[in-house]
Amino acid sequence: MTPIALCSHAPRRWTPSTPSWLGAGLFVWALLWVGMSTVQAQDKAITQEMEALGKWYDLQNKGVTDSQSRIIFYRPSVAKLGGAATVFVNGRYHASLVSGGYSFVCIKPGPVTLGVRWMEVQRRANKDGFDSITELSLAGGRNQVIRVNDERGKTLVLVPVKQADAAKELETMRLQLHTISRVANAMDCADAAEKPADLLPKAPRRMQLVGDTLFAFNRGDAAGMTLQGLRAIDLLMAQIDSEFNRVQRIHVVGHTDPFGSVERNERLSKQRAKTVADYIASRGRFTGEVTSEGRGKRDLVITSCGTELNPANIDCNQANRRVTVEVTGIHREP
Repeated sequence: MTPIALCSHAPRRWTPSTPSWLGAGLFVWALLWVGMSTVQAQDKAITQEMEALGKWYDLQNKGVTDSQSRIIFYRPSVAKLGGAATVFVNGRYHASLVSGGYSFVCIKPGPVTLGVRWMEVQRRANKDGFDSITELSLAGGRNQVIRVNDERGKTLVLVPVKQADAAKELETMRLQLHTISRVANAMDCADAAEKPADLLPKAPRRMQLVGDTLFAFNRGDAAGMTLQGLRAIDLLMAQIDSEFNRVQRIHVVGHTDPFGSVERNERLSKQRAKTVADYIASRGRFTGEVTSEGRGKRDLVITSCGTELNPANIDCNQANRRVTVEVTGIHREP
């Protein structure tokens, strides 16, 4: 019987090769890189999504056509309340403004009701009612600026302001993003085309107001204005409205007759001009600046009257006692 030889083999120990370790390391590194890239992309997307304010205010020199009115709402950077100021036009939601934000909407001219309420998401303050309601009559071809004030604690107020007065604040405003206006009669704003320079008035349009009609004798303050004088200024403003599409500047100049001292006439003419200018500005009908000056008896239109102070000469000098209103702007189409 032939013996069978048994071969014994020592057990082999498994040892991973160097290429396997390298591949595993590269795989893990790739997973980490993809994960970090995804997180960075998500962070960037979130940052962009949360950006509430866009481009800087750019409506300084833009008007609209006569068939429209543009309402510009803005909330100053100095606003005391957090959260958002939610504004409404004729009861319909328009925008939610944070501090430093502005928004605008164009609608047809005419009466409009504006509302505002304060909203802080965590507290859901004043969710249903309005903090305040403002009623206005919008003129065609005009920008109406509305400032959101929060000077009454947690109550917001909409304050109409002249565009010229709000210019410095508006320069610091940025467009409010991520709000969709639901104003029922809103329309796309059609910017009014500027007139060529040669179609602008070569000189201001001058209009005269009779000083004896405007003020009581020897008076130049607001309390000294007569009802007839106030009516005359109102009619003059209506005339400006009918002649100008846009008013860039109104300059009021006071004049006196030659009687009395130079100092007295300078003071009286300056006071009367400022009183008339203040009255025009207070009406808020024009966006241009309103300025004034007094020229005393330096620019007499009649010089043939006698120099003696008597009723006849006083009556003769009536045309010299006047207030001139100089208007610069773009005329309406004939």
